[in-house]
Amino acid sequence: MRTYRDTTVVALTMAADIVGNLEDELYVLRTAADDLVDLLDDGMLASGIGEHLNCGEVERLADFLKAHDRTRAADMWLSCHADGDDEGDSHYKGETSQLALTA
Repeated sequence: MRTYRDTTVVALTMAADIVGNLEDELYVLRTAADDLVDLLDDGMLASGIGEHLNCGEVERLADFLKAHDRTRAADMWLSCHADGDDEGDSHYKGETSQLALTA
């Protein structure tokens, strides 16, 4: 019985250490993500870079921002990206040409 108790104490101590380490790592990751979200919530940055990203890249960036409750920032990035999209690209905001309509 004593061996069982000692083994349980060791296992619980190890588990507590692991949880403590994970909490520390999670805090670091959350802080880094929050800092990145704050950085990306910038219209000047979005307008300077957005149109240079491909559609998949800006969609992932927008999803990241939405996951952090920054829907306005996500929409801003998508809009800035769309300014550089050509006809046929998924975020294109211009008029569709007659050639594209008949294709």
